[in-house]
Amino acid sequence: MTYPTVHYVRIGFLYYQLGRENFGLGAFMRLWLASFQPTVEGP
Repeated sequence: MTYPTVHYVRIGFLYYQLGRENFGLGAFMRLWLASFQPTVEGP
């Protein structure tokens, strides 16, 4: 966890591309927010 910010930016960018091409903006936001919160309530 040396560069958490860069890590989240890279994950967010990946989910952005995946969400824009395959899923939707809603699914992208849920996945992106889930990356910030490892302990979510459920899937």
